[in-house]
This record gives sequence, C-alpha cells and structure tokens, in this order.
Amino acid sequence: MMNRIYLYIFLLIVSSCANRVSPSGGEKDIIPPMLQSATPANFSINMKEKRIILDFDEWITLKDPANQILISPLLDPSPEFTTKKKSLIINLPDTLKENTTYTINLGGAITDVHEGNEFPYQYVFSTGNVLDSLFISGAAIDALTQVGKKGVKVNLYSGEDDSLPFKRKPDYFALTDDNGKFKISNISPGNYSLVAIDDKNTNYLNDNMQEEAISILKKVTLPDTTEFHLKYFTQYPKEVFIKSNNAVATGRWDIILSRSLINPSADLNNQLYKSEWGINKDTLSIWSIDTISDSLTVIISENGIPADTSLIKIKNKKNASKQTESGRGQSLNGFVEKYNVANLIDGMPATFQLFNPVTTIDTAKIIFIEDTIAKRYSIVIADSLKRRLNINYKWKEESTYFLQFLPGAFQDFTGRKNDTLVYNFSGKKVSETGSIKLSVSGLKEESYILQLLTGEFQVVRELKINGNGVYEFLHLDPQQMKARLIRDENKNGKWDSGNYFNKKEPEETYYYIGELQSRANWEVEAAWELK
Repeated sequence: MMNRIYLYIFLLIVSSCANRVSPSGGEKDIIPPMLQSATPANFSINMKEKRIILDFDEWITLKDPANQILISPLLDPSPEFTTKKKSLIINLPDTLKENTTYTINLGGAITDVHEGNEFPYQYVFSTGNVLDSLFISGAAIDALTQVGKKGVKVNLYSGEDDSLPFKRKPDYFALTDDNGKFKISNISPGNYSLVAIDDKNTNYLNDNMQEEAISILKKVTLPDTTEFHLKYFTQYPKEVFIKSNNAVATGRWDIILSRSLINPSADLNNQLYKSEWGINKDTLSIWSIDTISDSLTVIISENGIPADTSLIKIKNKKNASKQTESGRGQSLNGFVEKYNVANLIDGMPATFQLFNPVTTIDTAKIIFIEDTIAKRYSIVIADSLKRRLNINYKWKEESTYFLQFLPGAFQDFTGRKNDTLVYNFSGKKVSETGSIKLSVSGLKEESYILQLLTGEFQVVRELKINGNGVYEFLHLDPQQMKARLIRDENKNGKWDSGNYFNKKEPEETYYYIGELQSRANWEVEAAWELK
C-alpha cells in the first residue's frame, strides 16, 4: 500500500512539472457564410413584399454596403440594409417600378464575423409576372493604353439622347472587373444607349469630361446585339482659355492653356519680349528684356483666330520666384531647367536646357576633364532662343568625366550669372545596351508614331513613320518593353483624344502582341504585321 502511495505522489509531481502547451488553433477558417434560406425566394415574380430576409448558417457582418452592394436598375432612395445575428434584412423603398426585374448584387458586403470571408450573392426579383433574362456584356478599356481596370461604370439608358450620361442616372449599370470586362443582366427588350464612365465621384453621371473619362455612346437594341467593346477617354476642352499665368524664374513667365493647340500663335505687341511654345503646344513661355514697361498683354490665337488674352504684371519681375534645376547637382539659381549627362555613348551630346536665354558663354570658365586629364570639347547652342546647349565629345566607355561651370560661365539676358555647378558622370558601355529591330507591315501610307514603352506605358523611344519598313532602336537599357503604333490622323506628332459630342473616337492605337526584351549586347528582331 505504501508503494502505491509513493507512486501516486511521484506521478503528481511529474504532472505538475510538465510544460504547459496551448492547444493548436487548427487550420484557418476559409469558408464564407452559407445561405440557408431567402424570404421571398430568389427569382420571385409579382414581388409585393417590402422586406427581403436572407438567413445564413453563422453570424454575419455588413461591410461598406454603399459601395459593395449594387442594385440595377437603380433605386431612389436606396434600400436599407441591416444585419441581425445570422440574417441580412433588406427594406425596399416604395419606388419600385411596375413590370421591372431588379438585381441586387451583394459584392463583398457579407462576411463572417471572425475571418472576414466574403459571401458573393445575387438576388433577383420582378415586380411583374416575368423575369427579364436579356443581357449585354463586353469590355471597357482605356483608349490609349487599351487596358481595362476595375470599377469603371458601364451605364445603360432607355432612350437615345447623347446628353443622357450628363443629365440622369442609368436604368441599368454594371462595374468592370480587373480586366475591364462587364455584364449587365436581367434587361427587358427595347432600345437603349450604352456608355462607359470612369465615375470619380460615384454619382453615376459624367460631371466633367476632362476629369471623368467617357466612351462614345453606343446604340443598343435588345435582343439583337449583346456584345460591346467601349473605349473611354478624357476629352480635351473645346474652348481655348488660359488656365494660369506663372512667374517661374527671373524674367520668365509660363502661360498654361486649357488644351493643346494645332496651329498656335501669340501676339506680344512688344519687341522687347521673346516667346516659345512647349512641345505639346499647350504652354507658352515668355521672356522679358523690357526694363521700362510694367505689364504685357498677350493674345493667344489658334489658326489666326484670337482665343484668349492674358495680362502679365512685370513690375516686380526682380522678385520672381527662383527655381533650382531638376536633376542632380548644385543650384544654379534657376539657370538650368533640365539636363541629361547620364548613359552617354559616342555620338550623343550632354544636353542642358536653361530657364532663360543666354547672351554670353565664357568657355574659359567651363572645366571639362576625362580621367583626370583636361580635354577639348565643343559646346553648341541648339536653338534660336539660346536656351538649349549641347556639349559634344567622343565619349569613351567607362571613362569618368568631370564637368564644372564656374561662376559667370553663363550670363542670361537679365544680366544674371550662374553660380558653380559640378557634374560627375561616366561614359556608358555599348556592350551594356541592346537594340530592337521591328519589321512593321500591313500599314497604310499614312502618318504613324512608333513607340517603345515601359511596362507602365512611359515612352522610351519613338519614331515618326509613314508606312511599312524596318525600324531600329539602338542603345537601349536592358528591360521589358511594349511596342505601340499611333495612327496620327492630323499629323501633329502626338496622340489625340476623342470628341464625345462630335462622335469622334480617339486616334487609333495598336500594340505588339507580346513583350519585347531588350538585352545587353544583343539585337532583338521582331515582325509585326497589322491586320
């Protein structure tokens, strides 16, 4: 008996000294709430009830119903959504239309309490004695990139008035998925209008075609046509007006317009000023060499027709804002606007664009060194306004370069001189670059822009071409790229958006199917036939 007592005490001691381990939580719950019943039943007809109850097998939560739950056709006011333990309660308004089929898409609004597992569900009912079963589907994509995105509204209206997207909410609608695809279901037969809107403020209207992209309105007759492809775009303003007038450097003003101009001109009515249009012809830069006048009237015209007028106050020009250069290096007190000394290969100039035109360049105050040895170079003024400077040199692979502009190397027309600026860079190895040769066929004898793009659609290189041919892009950094062709209808050298009310689609774009990989010391060849 004593032995048994000792054994029992021993087991108690061992048990009390054992490590305590929390029980395993098991596998994560990935199962969403499951619907047990719907009252009235889904796909009911002759709907008279004002309350819908959806019962689930576990407690649920309601997440962002205003954005997650979609109801088509729209109801005004919207139904009220509440949860009670395991039930979703939908209280319908008194504005249901007769003989109409309604679709309530829960999206990701219903989740379980602990893990947030979503229960996607679509509830359909009709206030008439039939359920409308017609549908339309397709894709809505960006006209320039030809890529779709999630959340663009595709609106369907009864009627054919072009002003519908600006005046009233749609009769039916759907949101695009991640790829721009959409489907509008349970539509009754009839004539409709279809449009895509990138609805920024979620009011189902297009409030501003320059802010919210829109597609050209398509006529729809059901049940005849069910597949549609929409291209949406932001529209340039029809009117030309001056958006802003800014002093960007001492003696310089930039006038920003509402849109690009096709054939712009500016009347300064003063010989003591110089001006230059930006590359997109939506910005006019003006330089003052007038020390007497305190203002300047600028008249902007397109095709010789005056569009808008701006009055520039110049009496405080000495206090105009100073800008430091964009890029690396020390400040030039607003002298250098932008420059490029990176990745230079023989035949490429080092480029500098100045804020103001220069009157003198003192080459004795420019120091240029290659691998610790001073070298001779050439500096060229590349434009009539004397703002763009090119430094030409036979760059050597992997050689290091030191470029210094001492104080007073430049003097602009206002009399200002630069401070010291230093650049350190090196010549790029040609073997570290690649080339892409594209054989393009199937083009009409028209104007095109052939572009190489990054994966984010940033332009790497471009060529203006007039038809079929073999086109080569040299000295490319290794990277994945896309190729795009723009059909340049008006031959202005850039892509132009569309015009909604004139029913003019944007200029067509074409993309090479597949990626182009630029590789170091390698020439990639590809054939591109447009059909």
